Amino acid sequence: MKSRITTGWLVCSVIVCISTPIQAVGQDRNGEPPVGLFVCRGPNPTPEREVNFPFIDGWLVRPGWDRVEPKEGEFDWRYIDSEIELAKRLNKKLTLCVLGGPQTPAWVFSSGAKGFKYSMPLGRVKEAKIPLLWDEVYLKKWTALVRALGKKYDTNPTIVLVHITGATGNGLEMQLPFTPQDREEWQRLGYTDGKAIAAWKQIIDTFAKAFPSKPLDIDIHPVLGSDQVAGDVAAYGSEKLGKRFGIFSGWLSGKSADRDRHHAGMLALAAKYGPKGFAAFQMIASETRSPGQFAEGGLKAAIEQGLSWNARYFEIWETDAMNPELHPTLQAMATRIKQ
Repeated sequence: MKSRITTGWLVCSVIVCISTPIQAVGQDRNGEPPVGLFVCRGPNPTPEREVNFPFIDGWLVRPGWDRVEPKEGEFDWRYIDSEIELAKRLNKKLTLCVLGGPQTPAWVFSSGAKGFKYSMPLGRVKEAKIPLLWDEVYLKKWTALVRALGKKYDTNPTIVLVHITGATGNGLEMQLPFTPQDREEWQRLGYTDGKAIAAWKQIIDTFAKAFPSKPLDIDIHPVLGSDQVAGDVAAYGSEKLGKRFGIFSGWLSGKSADRDRHHAGMLALAAKYGPKGFAAFQMIASETRSPGQFAEGGLKAAIEQGLSWNARYFEIWETDAMNPELHPTLQAMATRIKQ
């Protein structure tokens, strides 16, 4: 998941996770991150052909909020439950994420939550709407969902990692819509970094209480050109959760900060907070489709970069997971991260 307009709104890949000490893949170890390769799937049912590889240990389940809670207080767990059953049958594990941005159900806005309309740079849906991250009505509804989610799945052993999410541009990554027109609208609506940081702290607190036995991570990206939100939120999560807290993001390419100036501040945060808990990354692109997005060495170079920051979770694109030419590399990397 990149902050670039060209690819930053896509949430799909394969995930690699590691922890110390090495134990059985996906084993519940009191909030430590899982070990293994996971495929980023959803929001549709997972085909076996995309995940049933010997070097793949599971996948990401990421339904939208509107699918999980179509009516306030009425939860539909069927999609998540069906993914759990498939994972159990294939002897795999799952990472859980509910997308809470443009997938926000209409009843949240009809309840009084203020919204932000914007144009999506990619995908079939061209116009989207998200709640204001700091809106009190939104936060009340969102945190109620998180509590219900934790009550349902915190003790489920098939789920080994949970992404902390909120009202953002694509529902997973931290960044907000950031075109010049978007920035003007944020100013008109009273956006400040302080408001965003306070909202994220409340959301982190809710996830921490709802999922006391799971490792938790949160995406870090520049927000409207500033690194302050990511920095303050990372500091809070690390202090709050310690080893149970991970830095997650989708800009990993193997490139150094001087070759990726947009994410330079995020690289520094990963280096600072990854060793305090764990770090988690999605590749900046699919090596199969866009090898030029990577530093020399491709996926391998990117994963090595993440490992240097105590990375415990790497994602590559589905197209790479299904590419037979990359299977030797994926197998080698799966072995490398478990050493």
